[in-house]
Amino acid sequence: MRKRTGPASVELKTVDAVEQIIGNNEVVPILFGDAGTEGFTNFLSVAQGFDDLPFAHSHDEAVRQKYEAKGETLVLFKKFDEGKNVFTGPFDTQSIREFINANRFPTVLPFDQKIAQKIFGGGLDSIFLIRGDNDAGAKAEEALRSVADDIKGTLTISIARIEDGMGGRLADYIGVTKEMVPAIRIVLPKKSNQKFIYENEITGENIKTFVNDFKNNKLTPFFKSEEIPAQSHEDGVRVVVGKNWKEVVLDENSDVLMEYYAPWCGHCKSLAPVYSALATRLKDVKGIVIGKMDATANEVDGLSISGFPTLKFYPRGRKSSPIDYNGERTEDGFIDYLKKNSQADFSSLGQRNPSLDEL
Repeated sequence: MRKRTGPASVELKTVDAVEQIIGNNEVVPILFGDAGTEGFTNFLSVAQGFDDLPFAHSHDEAVRQKYEAKGETLVLFKKFDEGKNVFTGPFDTQSIREFINANRFPTVLPFDQKIAQKIFGGGLDSIFLIRGDNDAGAKAEEALRSVADDIKGTLTISIARIEDGMGGRLADYIGVTKEMVPAIRIVLPKKSNQKFIYENEITGENIKTFVNDFKNNKLTPFFKSEEIPAQSHEDGVRVVVGKNWKEVVLDENSDVLMEYYAPWCGHCKSLAPVYSALATRLKDVKGIVIGKMDATANEVDGLSISGFPTLKFYPRGRKSSPIDYNGERTEDGFIDYLKKNSQADFSSLGQRNPSLDEL
């Protein structure tokens, strides 16, 4: 509220005032220079976009001399890593913003709610160490920190403890179990959280090689998958996992309606009996598959699921361009949709048996 209702940047007129704002904040950008310049105007514009950082400036000559700021200089003071970063231009808004974002966090970030939002909300390519509270975890962290400066700029670096709530959630999300830790993964949020597995002994040199291989496109992405079930159907619905997704969904002999669900999703649970009844009713119709996949435990390259349940229809001849199903989520609604959009032969489709409530 202060940022929105007051000045975007506070003027500091004395050395004491500068020392006070530095001492009271984890991170603070301070511009040393003259008022009225284009750089100063751009600095104020950037300051308006950071609600979580205090911004300050000083035009005082004694202050400038104290902090050895020659000409127009932006200094990011911080209580970690190297203590400060100095920026001398160019003072356009994009360059100022990029400088602050690149240096405002520690080189190695402890994974928590704020960092989760920064990485996944901001779409930052990242390398994670998932560790336990033991000697192996401590050694792995030491190895990663020893090469952090070499990795910085290529990947955001974060360490999560699997015993912590957020660390455990991250581990589940990227497919790391307690038996695997310490474990290292590269995750690309902008590419459907594409992941790369580190499989060597955890040493500084091996980590550097892993990151260099990533930079040079030498790594093969990993996608989570459950094992293919012994029973292919559950309540009449074809069960699909990551390992057999292509085999089932991209089969050009059938049109496929897929439900991507989460086990904890209430809407998915409500849809389950309807979807099962639909599959049972269509079991004798050739050329149509009613399938489902737990999208929290299985992943497919290029498939991004943002909500549950997500329903997609894969027609023959257009498997690479599935259609999002937005029709009625009733048995008859599904049937009407499939009759209009599927090439299957529905001549063998029997009539639906009414429920007791309908009778």
